Amino acid sequence: RVLFAGVWLQQKGIYDFLEAVRILEGQRDDFEAVVAGSPFLYKVGDPLAWQLEAEGRVTGMVKSLKRARVSRVGYSEMPALYRSADVFVFPSTWEEPFGISIVEAMASGIPVVATKVGGIPEIVREGETGRLVPPGDPQSMAEAIGQLLDSEPDRQRLGAAGRSAAESRFSIDAHVDRLLGLYSQMMSEAP
Repeated sequence: RVLFAGVWLQQKGIYDFLEAVRILEGQRDDFEAVVAGSPFLYKVGDPLAWQLEAEGRVTGMVKSLKRARVSRVGYSEMPALYRSADVFVFPSTWEEPFGISIVEAMASGIPVVATKVGGIPEIVREGETGRLVPPGDPQSMAEAIGQLLDSEPDRQRLGAAGRSAAESRFSIDAHVDRLLGLYSQMMSEAP
C-alpha cells in the first residue's frame, strides 16, 4: 500500500502523486494507492470554490485509476492508516518548512518518498531514512516508489532508520533536551 496524506492542494503535489500512480499502474498490479485527506482547510475566509474544484479533480482522477482509492479518515485514525502502508509519499512542490506527516510516517516505521524542497531534505535523508526525488517529477516518484515496493529489505531498513530518526530528532523528549541544553549554554555564557 502506497499512502498520500494531506490537504489536496496543487502545491502539496497531489496531482503529481496521482500521475505517479498512473505510471505505476502501467508497470505493475501488486499495490494499492490510498489518498487520505481533504481539500478543505476549515479556515475562515478560505475560498470554497477552489476547494470544491480540488475535490472534484482528485476524486475524478482517483476514479480513473484502477489501483487507487480515497480514504476519508480523521486525525485519530491516521496511526492505523500509517501502519497499514508500505510506502508513504510526500510530493510537495513548494518550499515546505517542515512536513509533520513525514515525521508521523517515519515514527510509524514507514519508508518515505519525498521531494527535495524546502526543509524536507533535513527530515528525509536520501538512502538513509527515505528517498528524495525532484519536485514535479511523477516519473522519478514512480521509480522510487516501485523500487521500494520491490525491496522489502530496503523498506524495512529505511523504515527502521526513519523511526529511530523520528524518535531521536523530533520527539518531545528530544526537543525538551535541546531546549534545556540551549538554556544551559545561554546561562553559562551570560555575563
